[in-house]
Amino acid sequence: HRNLHSFPHDALPICKTAISAFAGIKTVSPDRAFPFFSTAAYCYWRLDNASEAWRLAESAAQAAKTPEETQRIEDFLEQLNRVSPPQ
Repeated sequence: HRNLHSFPHDALPICKTAISAFAGIKTVSPDRAFPFFSTAAYCYWRLDNASEAWRLAESAAQAAKTPEETQRIEDFLEQLNRVSPPQ
């Protein structure tokens, strides 16, 4: 399992671009909800917006359809709780 700190530092420009792209999306189909919300949660965390990361991670958890997705988002939430507990 990768932890939150194992992602490359060069992810920041990618995350900024992704967040800008996500802003224009109004609806997400159920089959794309988990990758959308989990990626957005990670990007907001990398951009130091823990409250938005929490909100999106919880949406990703609701959208998880496989045991692997559930485990991935649970791992993320556990690590997010360690570094940025909910306010």
